[in-house]
Amino acid sequence: MIDFFPVTSQVLNHAAYLWANSRRQGQPTADPKTLDADVIIAAQCQFLIQDYPGQSLICATTNVNHLSRFIEAQTWQSIIF
Repeated sequence: MIDFFPVTSQVLNHAAYLWANSRRQGQPTADPKTLDADVIIAAQCQFLIQDYPGQSLICATTNVNHLSRFIEAQTWQSIIF
């Protein structure tokens, strides 16, 4: 389990890339006037997947619809250890 993962410039740049791509495809994950935390979380998870190849990473969330566009996401109730 990950307790803390810092938000770095690299993560924010990748989040901006994910944000722009989802908007270009007509599938935004947030209102244009709000901070899109979904893409920041997704960017962090994508870097974790790169840093720990072969490890399973599932994002526990109530927002499976948005996050599952970028990473594996499930409700916490459905995750079995």
